[in-house]
Amino acid sequence: MTGILRPEPGEGGLLLALAPTARTDRRRAWTVLDDTGTGLGTVSLTRTAPHVWRLSFTAVPAARGGAAAAACAAGAAARFAVDELDARLLTWSAPVGDHPSRLVAYRLGFAFEGTTRTSAVPRWHASVEPDRLRSPLDPPADYPLAAARAAAFAAAPPLLGIAGTGVHLRPFAPGDVAAFADACNRPESAAWTSITLPYSPGRARWFAERYAPEGWRAGQRVTLAVADDTGRCAGDIEIRLREDDLGTGDLGCLLHPRLRGRGLARALVGALCDWAFDALHLRRIESQTFCGNTAARFMLERVGFRIEGTLRAHALLHAVPTDRWIGTLLAADRDDRTGGGGRVAAATVRQVSSTPSIEQKRRSRA
Repeated sequence: MTGILRPEPGEGGLLLALAPTARTDRRRAWTVLDDTGTGLGTVSLTRTAPHVWRLSFTAVPAARGGAAAAACAAGAAARFAVDELDARLLTWSAPVGDHPSRLVAYRLGFAFEGTTRTSAVPRWHASVEPDRLRSPLDPPADYPLAAARAAAFAAAPPLLGIAGTGVHLRPFAPGDVAAFADACNRPESAAWTSITLPYSPGRARWFAERYAPEGWRAGQRVTLAVADDTGRCAGDIEIRLREDDLGTGDLGCLLHPRLRGRGLARALVGALCDWAFDALHLRRIESQTFCGNTAARFMLERVGFRIEGTLRAHALLHAVPTDRWIGTLLAADRDDRTGGGGRVAAATVRQVSSTPSIEQKRRSRA
């Protein structure tokens, strides 16, 4: 490398330059400068095997150009690796939760391959072959959905409250373990879910302290505790996200019997669906419930879900293959909710802090 790399102009005509800072057989590095000479970050290539180079980049917080500038700089370095270094595979890695970095990799066409947990901080991994490398000015068609997801999960989880009731959705806390186990162990809760009783405090601790917060950190799901007017945990409501369809989420919920029969589940589910449509730009939320669970079906229909059919022998309920109803709610359906006027008018939203932990697999729930 003998000179400065000049990426394609970014969004809004932002002009960048990559000034070289390192050149060896195994590593190339640049400082990213804007057209005023201000440093916006760094980008580097490291050879990890013959014809395999790892792309890394950092951005100054609140740097001019933001994600678009980072993508243009990283794209220029990636193209340099292919054209000048005979790279046949480019790799990328970042700590789980570094959503801005992941978004840049996604924009350039990197395919995500999984997560490693061999260190204290789990890491995402992705790669791209030269013929699949995208220009930063030609992102995937669903890039706006990926950008919305990255922005939402880079922030703290929402706090959703139903005015006048004191009942609200919030992130799980360590003190929720006993109350959550109690909610899961109620016969009314276990009757229509795949929970195996007894639901031990150890399982409840894993769910509250590991599964829920790390799902948020990884951008895989939003899992919030249902809290009554005293703040005591009384179940959970969650929307799980799909990697193969960024516009669709899957809803699940569990509510302690003492909060049932008052319309609270409908209001809380509606509030979380509204948040997901607005913050994640989902177009469709799906929910499945075992046939016979008429209370859950009625609640979903009150929210605005349309029951589209029956999935025969779809899942095991107490070791017996059982049919499930499948219902969907579209963003466009919100103004047609039964009983009333679209969004849950009493819902209020603000942000609270989250607690990251170790990602775990979700238990199956109706």
